[in-house]
Amino acid sequence: MPRQYAERLKLSEAERRWPEFVGKRLGASSTPVDVAGGELLIAARTPAVANRLVMMGGNIEKTLKEKLDFDIKKVRVVVANPTPLPKTPQPYARRRVPFNPKKEEVEALSEIFQEAAPNLPKDVAESLARLRLFFAARFTKD
Repeated sequence: MPRQYAERLKLSEAERRWPEFVGKRLGASSTPVDVAGGELLIAARTPAVANRLVMMGGNIEKTLKEKLDFDIKKVRVVVANPTPLPKTPQPYARRRVPFNPKKEEVEALSEIFQEAAPNLPKDVAESLARLRLFFAARFTKD
């Protein structure tokens, strides 16, 4: 098996057992990300965790060598989000602002709506009418 494949397999095993090697608290805030040429790249959530992992570099190398026969020459730590992003985006919850117009506003709204309705879909025309009414109320000088 090529050396790169062996390193990747050992990296995945190290990632799976990471809290065992560095402790539960540091394991929850960091993860091994990549290995290339004997250099292990670790992503840490905060600078404090990164500093702690840098200081533990020699122990990490020794532990990985003993438990996984993973020959690491150097440990490099970067501050990054160690958890992967979700695969599918979460739906955005649309917030509706209640709209309780006065009598004169209803008349203006229907007037604007009738003006825009022939060219636009109903929901778009209504939204545009509400927006124009809001701007008229908000930005007129009294």
